Amino acid sequence: MAEEIYGWKSNDVMGQPITDLLVPDSSQPAATEIMEQLRKGESWTGRFRLRRRDGSEFVAVVTDKPMLDDQGNLIGIIGSSRPESAIPVR
Repeated sequence: MAEEIYGWKSNDVMGQPITDLLVPDSSQPAATEIMEQLRKGESWTGRFRLRRRDGSEFVAVVTDKPMLDDQGNLIGIIGSSRPESAIPVR
């Protein structure tokens, strides 16, 4: 599903920082704040502007949870996102 949403094939992006691929310049300050929160071991959920491979941008609902090593260092992030327009209105 990520390939469909973002336009990137998995083999094109493996090993690259997600912020370089998906975060537009306008969202960089917020991304820095979110990364600081994750480094502290705190999860984050909210609306966030992202970028597709073709350069188009969209707002997504994102949840990020930190993966920490035994010393409390951030070693990975488990994240899920979906375009805000895909959320059903009740």
